[in-house]
Amino acid sequence: MGEANFEGAIIGYGRRADMDDVPVLSYELLVDICMSRDGMTHEEAEDFVYANFFYWCGADSPVVMFPLQDD
Repeated sequence: MGEANFEGAIIGYGRRADMDDVPVLSYELLVDICMSRDGMTHEEAEDFVYANFFYWCGADSPVVMFPLQDD
């Protein structure tokens, strides 16, 4: 698993002091890709994204961006 399987969700790159740049992925696009490509339901896609992009984190892990919520 890795962002290579989700190139369509890359919306930019994040830069951090004294660290390598990392891809910034759109949460919404990750979920959409799982649903359209892999036939997952919305709930299954969200579970997959959380399990594969948040629970296995390291210094080279991509950043997942969520949209701002209107109040």
